[in-house]
Amino acid sequence: MSAKATLDKLTHSYTASDGNRVSLCVSDVLRLSGIVQPYPEGAQRFVEHARELGETVHEWCDYMDEGATDVESLADSEILPYVLAYQRFREEHRPEWDVIEGSYATEEFAGTVDRMGEIGKESVILDIKTPRKAEAHWGIQLSAYQILTGRSECALYALLLSSDATYRLIPYQPEPDVFLAALKVAQWKLANGKVK
Repeated sequence: MSAKATLDKLTHSYTASDGNRVSLCVSDVLRLSGIVQPYPEGAQRFVEHARELGETVHEWCDYMDEGATDVESLADSEILPYVLAYQRFREEHRPEWDVIEGSYATEEFAGTVDRMGEIGKESVILDIKTPRKAEAHWGIQLSAYQILTGRSECALYALLLSSDATYRLIPYQPEPDVFLAALKVAQWKLANGKVK
């Protein structure tokens, strides 16, 4: 059974609605299970830059979904093309969101769903992405969100925003069994001290 949770963005840790800290989040499960490989040594500066870019783009997407239209302040900034891509997506698809950045937890894991709602007549769970290329494991991540929210009827999409101000709406097939298997591996590693 899942419930709303609170995310501490500074420590990237989750607290369930009953006050208990949840030891694993979706990204931990993907990393510990080996589905997502750790970044190589020496890539810390690149990783930090990508994280900051992604967080800033997410914040602007949130502002736009709350009604902000003023993007002039972003002129000549690195994030402007990504924000323009999200603006174009909104204009072309007219999404209606029930959830924006909603955090959820079970007793075993937690995560934050970027968007949940309707695109046309389709119920969707959507994750906003900013890397250069799409990844297969995003479908497993989205499947985890489907489990967390109990919304198995939702179609799963990644919205890949690009530095050339374009976007791709990428559908994924649900893979809940893969995520649950990865969760078992991550829990085993955690319980047996196999975490680096």
